[in-house]
Order: sequence, then C-alpha cells, then structure tokens
Amino acid sequence: TTKRKRTAQEEEFQWLSWVYYQWRGTSPGELTDENVLKQMVAAIPRWARRKSLEAADRAEQLLERLIQEALAGNPRIRIRAESSSSSVTPVLTNTSCTGTASNLTNTTAITKSPPIPLSVSLFNAAMDAYGKIGHPEGVQRILRRMDQLRKKDANFDHLRPDEFSMSILATAWAKSRSLEAAQKAEAILQYMDVNELVPNTITYNAVLNAIAVGNQVDKALKAEDIVQRMKQRHEEKGEDCAPDVYTYQSLIQAWSRTPYPGAPQKAEEVLRYMDEASEKNKSLKPNAYCFTTVIHAWSRSLEKNRARSAYQLLNIMTRRCHEIQNNSGKKSNLLKPNVKTFTAVLNACARPIEEAEKEDAFAIAQLTMAELSLGAYGKPNFLSFAAFLSVCATTLEPGPERDEIVKSTFEDCVKAGQVGQIVLEKLYVAASSDLFHQLVGEYRDEKGQIHIPKQWNSHIDGERAGGNPFFHVDNGKQDGNNIPKSSVLRLQAVKEFGGKSGAYSRSHSGTMVLEEDGEPIIWSKDGFSQTTSREY
Repeated sequence: TTKRKRTAQEEEFQWLSWVYYQWRGTSPGELTDENVLKQMVAAIPRWARRKSLEAADRAEQLLERLIQEALAGNPRIRIRAESSSSSVTPVLTNTSCTGTASNLTNTTAITKSPPIPLSVSLFNAAMDAYGKIGHPEGVQRILRRMDQLRKKDANFDHLRPDEFSMSILATAWAKSRSLEAAQKAEAILQYMDVNELVPNTITYNAVLNAIAVGNQVDKALKAEDIVQRMKQRHEEKGEDCAPDVYTYQSLIQAWSRTPYPGAPQKAEEVLRYMDEASEKNKSLKPNAYCFTTVIHAWSRSLEKNRARSAYQLLNIMTRRCHEIQNNSGKKSNLLKPNVKTFTAVLNACARPIEEAEKEDAFAIAQLTMAELSLGAYGKPNFLSFAAFLSVCATTLEPGPERDEIVKSTFEDCVKAGQVGQIVLEKLYVAASSDLFHQLVGEYRDEKGQIHIPKQWNSHIDGERAGGNPFFHVDNGKQDGNNIPKSSVLRLQAVKEFGGKSGAYSRSHSGTMVLEEDGEPIIWSKDGFSQTTSREY
C-alpha cells in the first residue's frame, strides 16, 4: 500500500516535537549545538500559531530553557542588547521537515553567526502563544519573568515590555471573557502612559475589543473616548495610532451591546461616519462585519420597527455587494452578508413592540428566509430556523395558518439536518399541542424528553448550551456601579435617540421583490439621512 503523504501541518508538528525533545535530557549550559538553539528560537512563534494551551506551555518552556542557557553562561546566547530593536528570525528554509536531526541539518541554513540574542521580541513571541488563546495569566507570568531578570542582572536591562508586549496582553484579556477584562485593558493604557510607551493602533484596538465585550454599562462611552484620543494623538503628535476599520468595528460592537434606548441609532451613526470617511480614506470602508453588528444592535433592542431597520441594512449590503461584482466582474466578500447577517434580521423580526408591527415583521421575515434559502449567501442553520419559528410564535395568531407555516419550516429544518435543541424549544412555543405531538411525539420518552433521529441534527455545527446567543435581548448583568456622573449624563442623552430611525433606515420606500427561478432580490435604495453624521 502507498504510504499517505503527511500534510504541512503534520510535518511542522513533527519538527516542533523533535526540537522540543532535543534539550529535555540536558542541564543548563550543556546545549552546545548552535543548530538546536536556533531551532528552539524558531519554534517559539511556531508553537504560538497552534493556538492551544499545550502549545503555549511548550513555547514558554523553550523560552525558559534559553534563559537558563544564558544564565549558565552559554557563549552561544547573547544577553546584552547591541541595538534598540532585535527580532526573532526564522531559520528554516524548508518547512517540510522529516523529524530527524540529520535531515533537519540539511534543510536548515546554518552559517557561522553571532550569538543568538535573548531579545524582547523573543519574549513577545512566547507571550503571543498565550495571547492568542485568551490566557492573560500566561502573558503576565512571562512579563514577570522579564522583570525578575532585569532586577537580577544589569545585563538584562534591555528586557523591558514594549508596545507589542502590551498589545499582546490587551488581546489576551479581550479574548479571556473575564468579567474584569475591560478594566484590565484600560489599566494597560495607563501603564503605558506612566512608562512613556506609545500605544499604536494595534494596542488601542485590543483595548477597545476588551471594552466592547465587557459588562460595563458605559462601555460605549469609554470606547468613544479612546477613539477620540487615538485621532487626537495621531493628528497632533503624529503617533502611529490612526483609527482603522477594526477600531470602528469595536466601537459599533460596544454600542450594539449597550442595553439603552438609542444604542442601535448610535451604532448606525458610527457606520454612517465610516461611509463618509471612506470617500477620502478607502481603508475605512465599512465591511460586512460592521453592518451585521449594527443589525445585531437592532435585534437586541426594544426599539419600534426594528425589523424594518434591520432589513434596510441588509438591503444596502446586498445591493452594494451586487454593484461591486457588476462593476469589477469579480466576486467580493467585503460586504457580502452571511448566515449570521440574515439570522440577525430574523431575530429583529421576532417580538414586535407594537401590535401594528406584527404583519410587517412577519412579511420581512418571510422575505429574509426566502433569500437565505436560495443559497447565494449560505444556507439556513439551526439558529436561522429557530429565529423564524420565534417570529411565527410572536407575530402570527394561533391557528391552522400558523401551524401550516410552522410545520413546513420544521420539515425544512429536518431535511437540512439542523434540528438543534433551540429549534425544539421554539417549536414547542410556536406549534399547537396537536402539531407538536404530530411532529415529535413518537420521539418522546416517558419523562417527556425528546430523542430525535441522528440525521435530524447531522449538519449542526457549533450549537452552544443555552440556545441562541443572538436571540434574546442582552439581559446579562451590566456593571452599573461607579459610573462617573458625566457618563450618566451622556447615556441620558443617548436615550433621546430611542424611538427614532437610524441613519440608514429613515426612508422605508423602495421595492422588495423576490424573482422567480432563484434570481437575486432587487433591493431598495439606500435610505441615507440628509444630515451630516457626527465626527468620530
């Protein structure tokens, strides 16, 4: 039989394992093979890219062994800094390693070179392994190690955290989902100010991301202040911190997660600003993530006509996506909506605030589900079906008509293999007792638990315990303590936006036509406001 050829990832893992075990049986100071030392340096960022706690631990172990070699006086490790910037240079010229010492020697460029520097960038590479997996404790442990070395020996005085070190720590807190992530990230900026470190755009964006996903009531206001600080320092001091598209993505996300009336309108205001600013700076052009996050803001809110507002944003995305393709002749994913976008619109259609909105909300949900079912933007998943069932339950009166639509939707869900737990929960609410028994009765046991056939959920990917994280209004506890009085006043001003349409959704005119034979929907025109957007 023909031996299967290893993938590049398998080859790299074999090489990483080979490097890892080269020093395990030796004591500090005994590593005399310069090639092995170079491979250890090169392996640290490679471990970081594997994004696992085990990989991060191995990257840290490699770094610690190099430190021990330096402390033991290994002449092949340089501890004094000869220049203000040192970098870790990968030494492999061929990633298809076979895992043996002889072959590694043949595929590695070995030349007589100066001693390997124990540099800040090497420490950053090890910290990045923890930053990528949201493990701030690991990053802080390596930072403390740098501090210990500086205090222990003047030769290590160059090992001081730089802007990239702080960016990695902020990223780790942002990804950690810790309740104190936002507070810790803000403290990083204060630390940098005290230590005369200049944050760059990457640092600020990491801090903004941590704030946006945090639980502080005034997180959007804090994000606004940081964006203003970035602009001011870039324009007045020339610092490398100009806001980019990721900056505004986090600002939009902060508003989308703010449980205040007027928050969706504020999110749209940022989106509108990006649109206008992109006329001079194309890099600020809002992407699909920006639009989808604003749609999420509407779906999470308790605003009137949120279904129409969310749908209008979907219209704009789809129309612009087609325009880009028609003008360039190439497919573009910049503004292409995906399943999450359509599902967010469906969620916005559920639970209308007023009775008069129900008919309109259901019609929009039907159009949205029909467009998604065409397959041009993906196919409905379990969250999409659950959202549509929720729309049925909250916009249609109980009776044969609702049961017919619910039954058809559930049957489509079964065919798609997308019957998740949340789908069954929404089915229970949307269907009549007789219909629910008809659809799943034979799969219920004596305790009332449902055991569905495996093929019913064979294509589900990523269902979380507790159901759809995007469906419910954000009822998570928001930290409202110790909010400055100025922030309270600003949030009161935001409430004045409540009940109003967003910058894109003030005009509800336009056609909404689904053509036959699977042709794309013809969307309405952008409902741009004629007023000038706020400067961000």
